[in-house]
Amino acid sequence: MKKNKIAIILTIVSILLWMMFLIIRLSIPKEAFLSYPIDGWLLVLSAILTSVSAAFWLAALTRQWNIAGRIIVWFLYGVLTLFWMFFVAAFGSYYGQLFVDRYACDNDKNYMMRSYFDTPFFAVSLYQKQGLLQTKVCFLDYFYPFDDPKLFVYENADAIVVQHSKNDSVYTDVYHFNGDIYLGSAKDSILDVVNSKSVKAIQE
Repeated sequence: MKKNKIAIILTIVSILLWMMFLIIRLSIPKEAFLSYPIDGWLLVLSAILTSVSAAFWLAALTRQWNIAGRIIVWFLYGVLTLFWMFFVAAFGSYYGQLFVDRYACDNDKNYMMRSYFDTPFFAVSLYQKQGLLQTKVCFLDYFYPFDDPKLFVYENADAIVVQHSKNDSVYTDVYHFNGDIYLGSAKDSILDVVNSKSVKAIQE
């Protein structure tokens, strides 16, 4: 009976957590995210509690079974749990974009980049903090995995400067606030306009 009570309590708690997760996600505007990944932690906790509650239900339902039957059931439970956790991780990372890399802006704390895996690249977008939310400003580009990215935002110059490195080479890209990239002399002109210590540093 004790296992039954624990299973019931865990089931109720997991249902409440799933409801909280859905309410939060449905109340957030499209292409916006929480400044702090509370919804991501809720998803993880809900998935774990669902698996744990299922384990207690199995323990309660199979306590009268023979050893062979219980071994088979627990083996199937382990396999299904692995698939379940993989599905949750895939949903959160790829479809929900909850578990992503976040890069703070070096010169303006109100901006940041979010990068999520989109085979075989990483899709990178610029977001602006507005209270508890991060709202999308524009899509920047698709990148191969990069190291130590840096972000500088200059609203008055309509410039988003992104430094990224790969294979010991450092690259600097400059974007409009609509996501279009500056090329050639236009890029050089913008870098001259936003000439500052930070921009000089990333060009070296």
